[in-house]
Amino acid sequence: MFILVTGATSLVGTDFIEKVCQKKENWSLRCFVRETSDISELRGKKMELFYGDLTDSNSIGRALKDIDLIIHIAGIMYIPYILDALRKNKVRSGIFINTTGVFSLFKSAAKNYLAYEDQMNKFFEETNFNFVILRPTMIYGNYKDHNLHKLLPYINSHKYFPLFGSGLSLIQPVYYKDVSNALITLVENKQCWGKAYNVSGKEPMTYKRFIEIIAEALGKKVTLIHLPLELIAFGISILEKIIPSFPIKSEQILRTTEDRAFDYTDAQKCFGYNPISFEEGIKLEIEELKRDGYLI
Repeated sequence: MFILVTGATSLVGTDFIEKVCQKKENWSLRCFVRETSDISELRGKKMELFYGDLTDSNSIGRALKDIDLIIHIAGIMYIPYILDALRKNKVRSGIFINTTGVFSLFKSAAKNYLAYEDQMNKFFEETNFNFVILRPTMIYGNYKDHNLHKLLPYINSHKYFPLFGSGLSLIQPVYYKDVSNALITLVENKQCWGKAYNVSGKEPMTYKRFIEIIAEALGKKVTLIHLPLELIAFGISILEKIIPSFPIKSEQILRTTEDRAFDYTDAQKCFGYNPISFEEGIKLEIEELKRDGYLI
């Protein structure tokens, strides 16, 4: 089987490739990367590199030559270009990573994810394309994640942590290796195709407990400072108007109170999805960050 992987240098991508190169001798890989990508973790692997641009459907089309299956990890915003290339190509199987952000109650947060997923579903129906969509929750695991690798050093070096509102909204982060394991399993198990699956962490927790678990894993004691949510959001909305480039948006603050816990029963029943707990995963991330010098 000849597989094209986008997002090969990402957190999930590098782990997926590592697993394939170690265990799947009958799978061949072509990795789609930018000219500017850091490919240091891909060097020495039994795979082919294809340099291209995911905003250029012709570039993607050339990468699809002789491919049996595409695994799109790079980012859902590239879907229009991916679909355009697939329309002109013979590849008729793919696994696509979206996000549980499609379920957000904040329309501005969900609308793009929903629009891209609608585009995919329309394409799949029109072309009889064999597909799986995976919707991970917040992915964490090492210095490549966009979430915890910056939060951990802050908690490690500060005694106080600001908490917007009550801190009782639910969160369910997923360890990156659980997502890559799901990809491996789905490539092997075509009976589960033709659906979208949520892939989240083992159990939901409150945001307050989420911070406490991190502090405990770091061996730190942190005092949570509850801040008035609506007042902070209002103040930031004023700053947004005064300073267009202000780095924080009022909606980002409000979204911290939105439940982000999602059931993964379908994935568990169909392909045996069995994620690790956050307590276990955060210890593994701390070990990786310390090893790589991102956490002292």
